[in-house]
Amino acid sequence: AAPVPYTVPDAVVHVEGATVVMELNERAMPRLMVDRNYAAALQQSDDSRVKAYVQEKLTEANALSSALQARRDTLTVLLAALADLQGGYFRGGALRPLTMGEMAARLGVNVSTVSRAVNEKFLEFRGQSIPLRTFFPAASTVGGAVAGETVRQKLAWFVSREDPTAPLSDEALRLALSAAELDVSRRTVAKYRAQLGITAANQRSRK
Repeated sequence: AAPVPYTVPDAVVHVEGATVVMELNERAMPRLMVDRNYAAALQQSDDSRVKAYVQEKLTEANALSSALQARRDTLTVLLAALADLQGGYFRGGALRPLTMGEMAARLGVNVSTVSRAVNEKFLEFRGQSIPLRTFFPAASTVGGAVAGETVRQKLAWFVSREDPTAPLSDEALRLALSAAELDVSRRTVAKYRAQLGITAANQRSRK
C-alpha cells in the first residue's frame, strides 16, 4: 500500500476509564501576531496616510483575531459534544448515526457552521489521524447495507488490537464485525481492509 501522508491533528482523543477527553492540539491552531510596538511607532508618523493605513490594518487584524477565536470556541464545544455523542466508538463500539443537523441543533448554531468547523479537521485517536467528518454518518445503514465508513473504522480498531503473532483473517474479522452487529460479507471485509492499506493476515504475521 502507498504510504499515507502525515496529517497534523487538530485535536487528540484520550480515553480515561469511561471518560472520553478531547484535547485541542495547540500546534495546529492558527495564530495571529501583531507587533503593537511597531504599529504604535508608525502611528506617530507625521504622514496622515501612514496613520490611516496602520489603523486600517490594525482593525483588520483585530477582526481576524476575533474570527479565529470564534472558530476555536466552536471547535471546542463541538469536540465536547462529539465526545458525548460518539463516546461509545472511542470506548470500542461502533459509530452511531449522527448528522451535522443534529450537532447544529445541540450547539444552537447553523448546519453550515458545523460543516465549516469540521472541514479539513482531523482527530488523532490511537495513533491514527481521522477526518472529523467521519464521525457524522447520516445513518448506520443505507439500503440494508452497513455504512462503509462505520465498518472501516471498526475494522481498523480490531486490527490495531490483534495479536501480532496471530493476525485476524478476513473471516475472523467478519465474525468480529458480526458480533458488533455489523453484518458484512468476507469479500466486503477484504475490500475495506485493502482500502485502509491493511495487508492480508499472512502478511501481517510477526512470528
